[in-house]
Amino acid sequence: MTAPMSDDPKILEAGHAATPFTADDIRRGCPTGRTIRLLVEPADEPPFISSTLFVECDSESAVLEMSTTTTDGEEFGPTSTMRATWRELQAHASFPIEVVEIAADTTETPLGTFDCLRYTVDDGYTRDIFCFALDLPGMPVRFTKHIDGRLTSTTTMVENLMPSSS
Repeated sequence: MTAPMSDDPKILEAGHAATPFTADDIRRGCPTGRTIRLLVEPADEPPFISSTLFVECDSESAVLEMSTTTTDGEEFGPTSTMRATWRELQAHASFPIEVVEIAADTTETPLGTFDCLRYTVDDGYTRDIFCFALDLPGMPVRFTKHIDGRLTSTTTMVENLMPSSS
């Protein structure tokens, strides 16, 4: 990743659109213990649950534990752990200006209705639509993928567990 070419912390590189959140927004919104569960619905396979747990967080990065289960809760596939900087997590939503359209939207999920920024990323063959809830910094609450005009998967946040404050 190149150094930002702007004073705007949402613009990570020249020629890219602003991201929905800064690295600091994501850090504040994803404390140690936050668990996000996503319902992944591939077009040609059974749905499954993808879970991300923020195991350890500091000012620079987070250790993430990712696992998958069937919709009935049976684990499948390995659980993986990785460390990512907040900037690396922010970069997942950094797209070239010429392929992204950003619009305000409202998105309904099992968690409720959210005011979102909708990022439609279209390169002419693949079209991805990310709906980022303004009050849930981090990953989108809904994501759809289309390839050659065909919907190939829908991913929806179905659980957002924050650590309890003591």
